[in-house]
Amino acid sequence: MLLAAAAPAFPSLDRPHFLPEETSLHAGESAPEQTAAEWLTSHSNALGCDAGCHAMAGTELPGDVVLWGENHLQPSAADCCAACRSENSKRCNTWVWCADAAACGARHHQCWLKTRERPWEDADVLAGGSTAWASGVTVDKPASPAVAAGAGAAYDLALLTPDGLVRLKLRPEAASACKYVKALLAAQAAAGAPPPIQSELRNGLRFYRAEPVPARWGSPDWPDNYNGGRWGPPYSLLQGSLRPLGRAPPPAQADRVQAARPVIRRGMVAWAGGGGGPDFFIALAKHPEWGNGHTVWAEVVGDDMAIVDAIMRRPLRVANWGSINATELVTPLPFALRHGSAVVES
Repeated sequence: MLLAAAAPAFPSLDRPHFLPEETSLHAGESAPEQTAAEWLTSHSNALGCDAGCHAMAGTELPGDVVLWGENHLQPSAADCCAACRSENSKRCNTWVWCADAAACGARHHQCWLKTRERPWEDADVLAGGSTAWASGVTVDKPASPAVAAGAGAAYDLALLTPDGLVRLKLRPEAASACKYVKALLAAQAAAGAPPPIQSELRNGLRFYRAEPVPARWGSPDWPDNYNGGRWGPPYSLLQGSLRPLGRAPPPAQADRVQAARPVIRRGMVAWAGGGGGPDFFIALAKHPEWGNGHTVWAEVVGDDMAIVDAIMRRPLRVANWGSINATELVTPLPFALRHGSAVVES
């Protein structure tokens, strides 16, 4: 029998509605009226922090450790935030405090001081996902850059499928992955034409695995696991191979730098299995359960997730892959690579 997750005893506030991947609500819910800034302010107030702490209840943020928490106890979230701001912790920009006595046990009041190059990058994905921790960022959130959508969106490469064009913007932080993708494009340009598509399940340029987003995805009402809990199965991704048949560059290695391994959100493109290529997936939802375990080398641009969603509506079947039951496309879907452009090719 599945048991509901225990509710946190520390301030339990509504999840932010400004998460870009959250486009639906559970039955009976209505969209909160708070803006992102109001949500952060309400959490800071509930935890006794000033607005500059940008406190988030029920949240455990990652980062490189500046000061380990086992021997660094603070009586409150505000004190943990103050420790991060202190002269002795100049590198700190992220604080993590174990807030709930029952959930934390011996870790109660531990205060971890961390640093990240981009402390806000995945804070919205992780917000509200912990029953034990509260976190915050001591620097203001930068303004989001304007991103073009539709036909005019810039992109580096595209996957041309029978359902339409999926444009991708490379993430330069994933240097090994970007080098591999650019080598593929260069080899294709030198050959003058893409190689013929074969019928092998995992060879060639093709999508072969299609895991829909279950209605319970990420719900705290389900156990925090991926063996029938809130993280699947199915597993909220579209997976394929990025290795053409015949001669191809050596597969990319996993990029291990922090900036290349953000917490995955909808529309991000990453190497499968936590290693390098050539197998990759496009995330259909947020994946905080994986932490920083994957090299994210591109993002779908513009409105092209609609093409990915169309692929997911093709006939599917469940097959045993040994340790998991995977959901596959009944007929693997080939695609061709196209060079990037500021305007979609006609």
